[in-house]
Amino acid sequence: MAQTRTQKAMTRAWQDVTLVSEMPKETRDIYGGLCHQFPVLLRTCGLCQALAFSAHKGTKSNERGRAHQALLSHVKNILQSEGLVGNGNQDALAAVRAMDMAGYVRSTQVLLDHWIFYKRFAVSVLKVETSEAAKDGI
Repeated sequence: MAQTRTQKAMTRAWQDVTLVSEMPKETRDIYGGLCHQFPVLLRTCGLCQALAFSAHKGTKSNERGRAHQALLSHVKNILQSEGLVGNGNQDALAAVRAMDMAGYVRSTQVLLDHWIFYKRFAVSVLKVETSEAAKDGI
């Protein structure tokens, strides 16, 4: 049976958040907070800056770094599944930086559409109600 785009987005979010739920509690809490904060970052800073922020935080070898790495991986997977970036080894930030304006705008909208489900599953699966877990510089 064919799935709608929304059903596919929900399934992807469920799979991604379920994988995060198997990580240590601190990582889950930080990732859950990121799920609440990421759409705000997209709207206020833009896609490239939001990804650059997570890429910088993802270089750390602690729980916060692992949460940001998971977010970047999920962003890349969403963009690949929508055909907005190739399936190569290029990271999400590099792929977005190479996009033309139309691709950039489309990618931002696709991520905002998908992220609704990430926020919902952060609450229901990870039990993170607000972005409080992401405080202290996300």
